[in-house]
This record gives sequence, structure tokens and C-alpha cells, in this order.
Amino acid sequence: MEALVTDGLPDAQRRTVHREMGADSATIDEIITNSVGDSWWPGGTIENPSLPLRDDPLIEAWTAYAAEAEASNTLTTLRAKLVQLSFPIRAGISTEEAYRAATLKGQIPDGGEPLSLDDPDGLSLMLHRSLAGTIPILAVRNRTDFETIVRALTARNEPVPIPDSMGACLINGLNNWDRIKTLKSRWEASDASTRVSASWGEEFRRIIPQTALYKDRLIVLSHGPYSGVEGRHVGIEDEKWNHLSFDIRLEHECAHALSLKLFGAMRHDLLEELIADWLALVKVFGGYRADFALRFLGLETFPDFREGGRLEVYRGTPPVSDGAFKVMQSLAAKTIGTLDTITTDGSFDLKNDAVFGRLTVSLLTMPIEELVVDDAVERVWARYDGLEEVLAGA
Repeated sequence: MEALVTDGLPDAQRRTVHREMGADSATIDEIITNSVGDSWWPGGTIENPSLPLRDDPLIEAWTAYAAEAEASNTLTTLRAKLVQLSFPIRAGISTEEAYRAATLKGQIPDGGEPLSLDDPDGLSLMLHRSLAGTIPILAVRNRTDFETIVRALTARNEPVPIPDSMGACLINGLNNWDRIKTLKSRWEASDASTRVSASWGEEFRRIIPQTALYKDRLIVLSHGPYSGVEGRHVGIEDEKWNHLSFDIRLEHECAHALSLKLFGAMRHDLLEELIADWLALVKVFGGYRADFALRFLGLETFPDFREGGRLEVYRGTPPVSDGAFKVMQSLAAKTIGTLDTITTDGSFDLKNDAVFGRLTVSLLTMPIEELVVDDAVERVWARYDGLEEVLAGA
């Protein structure tokens, strides 16, 4: 199978783009140094390239969880499946023997204090079909409960701070001991004469490298206005906007899941955020809303920037200089303009998931500077055409 290569603009041309946006030499050096370049994914063969991607093996278990939760209660159901939910959030708990036995060996203790939520009925589980395949979604109505779930599933039940800006969490690589127990039960029920392994211990060691058999990928979502933008600022009644915000947040995270599943990594940069917003807006509204995308970032009156806009989140740690941040604002606004053009000019049938998916991947494999040059749309087309053979599932 052909490999994808993220060639993009030569370094000299990228510097020219920044210079034309008013950056001096020191600022340009800072931007180039902080750019992800090709380091996030240096190119390579993509497995299972047909879009939407095939479902992961985890969906078998999570489909059963969803059915069980529908008949009873989501929290009760998941406490019996995910060992982390058998423990409270408490400083130092990750070092306790009972916790380590549960998370490292699947040995859940009898009794004890399970995870509790302020609004347990506000936790729901659904399976969402996306370009990344079907993804389990945990929707959490109460903000404090959202933070509790995130701490349990990503921070080993430790009371780590959760930033107010976090409204969703894509969890990748969560060990699911319930799935491991299912594998063991199936192995024990199989015909001993046909087993590959002589003992379960040997079989388990054989399974360990096959992470898709026991590691989960899921999304935890909170409710509330997307990017902190209130309904009145987008001309939509609050209740309706809150529902739309949930859908936007959901599709945004699914875009990250697509990158992670397809490439094995995420860009973790401004461009991936812009693409995730673009995908989400197209999915939710049937077309791109560049005005919404600008407002989400605080750029609704560009070239002015609204202090507190989401773009500040992407300044990094430590944050880039004011000069570099000004260039980020220009890069974001111009990229949104390019995304608007390729969405509205009719060149791509975005209602076709295969086309929409291939276009999304095309954008993800380009440097942001390539999306702000005069021939940006032509460059997107060239990237899209170059991916045709790879993403046709040949």
C-alpha cells in the first residue's frame, strides 16, 4: 500500500508566509520552533483506509454495555465493567494496594467505596457513528460529575485539576478488564485440543501485544455552550444552542478520534483544532459556519481579538510571545477563510462520507501555512487527489 508523505511547503516559503503577516525574524524563528511540522506523524502506511473507518473490536462489548445501561442505569452498569469506577477520587489512591490490584490485575475488592456522582441519572451512554467508526460516548450533565469521570478514567482517580476550558475528553488506551475476562471465558470454553496456548497465562501473554482486544477508546462529554459562546451571540435561543453545542462538541472530538485512529497520533496544534471545528460545524449544520468558527476563537471582529477567546488555549506552555500570538490569529482567520471556500464552492460533496473523510485527512496532513497562501484551494485539491489511491481501500 502507498504511504502518505507530509511534504507541504519548504521551510523558506513558510517563513515568507509569516513575514507577510508582519512577523520579524525572531518571531518567525519562534513560530517555526514551536510548529509541529512533520514530527506528529512522519508519514507511513495507513491501515484500514476506507472511510468511514471500520469499528474497533471494543464495540462488541460497548454495545452490550449500552443495552444493559438502557435497561438499568449507566453508572451501575459501568461500575461493573470499568474497575476505576469501583473507587472514589482521593489523593494517593493510585498507590494503594487495592487500587493497583484492580487496575493492574483486574481484581476488584469486595465492598469498599465506589465512585459517586452528584447527579448519577445525568450520566448516559450512547454509541455514535462517525468517520472514525462507532465510538462510545459518555455524556455527563453535571460539570462536577464530568470532572470526576475524567479524573477516574485518565488520572488514576487522583484529584488532579481539570481546566475550566475542558468540555470534552478523548480517552485512548483504557485497559478494560471486563473485556479481558470475556477473552478468558471464551478461551476456557474453547476446545482444549485446538487452543494455541497451553494455559491462560500463556494465552494472556500472547494477547497483550494485541491491544485492540482489551484497550478502549471513548469520549466523555459535558454539556454547556460550545467554547463558552452564549446562544445570543450566535442568534440562537439558549436551549436550542445548548443542544447544538453538545453535538458540535461531540463531532469535534470525533475528528480528533479520526486522527488518532488513522495516524496513531494527533497534531495537537491550532490546525487540528480548526479542522475539528470545521468538521463539527459541517456535520451539525450541513455546511460550514465561518462566522461561528471565528467567534469560537475570539476572532469575530478580526483583526481585533477578544480577550478570553478560545485561541488563547493554544498559545502553549509556556505561552508564545505576543508577536507570535498575533501571527496565530492571522493564520487562524485565513485558514477559516480557506475552509469556507472549499466548503461553499461546491467542489467537494461533503454529504458523501468517503469524500468528506478524504478531504478531512487531506487537511490534517498539510501544514497550516499551506492553507493561507494564494493557491491554498488548489493545494488542497492536489493533496486530496494524492490520497485517492491510499484511501480507496485498495
